Amino acid sequence: MSQQFAFWSTPATHDPATVYAQLGEVPHIHGLDTLDLGRIDTALVGAFPAWRVESRRSAEVGQTMLGGPDGQVGIDVEYGPQYVIVTCHGGGMTEWNTIIDTMQGLGLPLYDPQINERFA
Repeated sequence: MSQQFAFWSTPATHDPATVYAQLGEVPHIHGLDTLDLGRIDTALVGAFPAWRVESRRSAEVGQTMLGGPDGQVGIDVEYGPQYVIVTCHGGGMTEWNTIIDTMQGLGLPLYDPQINERFA
């Protein structure tokens, strides 16, 4: 079972489902901030110090993949200039809350596409 979370920053009000549908499809979404992806990547990798870094993003886009210590859980982080999408494979609330708390600490609120809700 996998769980996906999306994060972006904007001072404007946007329909979150519309924004989510455009992530990765549209090169630039008007009104979304450009993110410091290096800072975000460092924070996410640092939030899981006992995990293997299986691949790491480069430049302004890319993907980071983390493998849990038990080999049963993985995290796939997709980066775009204005967004971060995290897909958790296996795991549960502990890993999910670590990701959400880390991103909240960076000023990036959660959008949960499973329930179509963006949290402040």
